[in-house]
Amino acid sequence: MLAVPNITFNGQAEEAINFYKEVFNGEMKNLMRYQDEPTEQPIPDNYKKRIAIAWLYLSNGKNILNVCDAAPGEPLVIGNNIKMDMFFDDKEIYSIFDALSKDGKVITPLAETYFSPNFGLVIDKFGINWYLMQMPQ
Repeated sequence: MLAVPNITFNGQAEEAINFYKEVFNGEMKNLMRYQDEPTEQPIPDNYKKRIAIAWLYLSNGKNILNVCDAAPGEPLVIGNNIKMDMFFDDKEIYSIFDALSKDGKVITPLAETYFSPNFGLVIDKFGINWYLMQMPQ
């Protein structure tokens, strides 16, 4: 089984997926815009270039982020609409935390806790909550 988190944006999906591609050294696949979807329903002009679906394969090759823009007529609540838990085996956590923090907000700086040698919480510039933790050895 594979669990794939879906992060929905309101017109910022392309910017966000390019940001996450850099942060996680990922590879984007299956990008489709609303204008390219096989549908009979008319797509408003301001939605045609928005991303209907894009998969970002992370550098470990095992995890995927599904990123899209909200569909026409579907309201989106930005902020705590998704929380991402990311687990790391090594010190890579530092560079990922720093990259996600850029233009975002650090809620809990990376520090040792009773459940992890390193745990931190950051809200990135797109309003996504990231819980990063290093696995105990």
